[in-house]
Amino acid sequence: MGYLARLVLGRLGSSLAVLLIAATATFFGTAFIDRRPEAYLLGPTASPESVQLLHEKLGLDDPLLVQYLRWLAGAVRGDLGTSWASSQEVAGLVWSRLPSTLSIVICSMVLAILVGVTLGTLAALHQTRATDRLVSTGFTLGHSVPEFWLGMLLVTALALHWSLFPATGYVPFEESPTEWARSLVLPCVALALPVAATLGRHTRSAVIAQLGQDYVRWSVSTGLGRRTIVRAALLKNALPTVVAIIALQVLAMLSLSIVVERVFAIQGMGGLVLSAALSQDIPVLMAGVIVYGAIVVVANLMADVLQVTLNPRAGAAS
Repeated sequence: MGYLARLVLGRLGSSLAVLLIAATATFFGTAFIDRRPEAYLLGPTASPESVQLLHEKLGLDDPLLVQYLRWLAGAVRGDLGTSWASSQEVAGLVWSRLPSTLSIVICSMVLAILVGVTLGTLAALHQTRATDRLVSTGFTLGHSVPEFWLGMLLVTALALHWSLFPATGYVPFEESPTEWARSLVLPCVALALPVAATLGRHTRSAVIAQLGQDYVRWSVSTGLGRRTIVRAALLKNALPTVVAIIALQVLAMLSLSIVVERVFAIQGMGGLVLSAALSQDIPVLMAGVIVYGAIVVVANLMADVLQVTLNPRAGAAS
């Protein structure tokens, strides 16, 4: 079995273990919450007998370990239970909200990578010059501007004033690919800017570190063009470091997407999980932990594979 296959299998095993630990910790952590599904399912005037029957039906009177094993068995089968707040199947709620969140996060990450890596490389190649100072100032501003303020600014300027893009809402891809793309522009720009600034700074530092290496000086002495050196040498050796940062930024994007979804009135996973946390809707909250954890696991697995692909020597040495 090749190193890459062993890496994928090993990472999958460890990732599933981490996901299980996170779900377990969340489930047992909710035991400290005063779980009262009757407030939603029965109303404030429910009789004690009705409340007792509901608790028995949901299994809330069973030992906590029994409840956990029952939930885990259902989750493995794809049954995430029923929402206490809406009485809807949790799996259906997740599948109705997940496409919008995934669309925003994936498109924002692609935009952040394109902008951050490009500008970071440009700043490193013009170190201490005006271009470097201008780009570095832009990175600082990108870190400083709050996502909600940037989102409102984009809505005011590009949606309300010039009517270039819709101000709020999300259009599913299957309904209209064109409108789907238009509905993503403003939230993706608002979400991508701070991440692009982070990636740009790390790219700049990684490329500058490579510029001082002997192989770069040797490449210059042989007469290779700057573009060739950047593409074949600098980025190939600097990008593995940047890829690791990209994987870390996925979690940051998932957190920030909650704010962006609120600003642009998008019905996504962020709003669903936030509402579940505020209303103590435990089945939905558990589903959110699983979904977000799975997204982070996949992102880190892709980063590991990409790092080995970019730098095969690391895999051969392991």
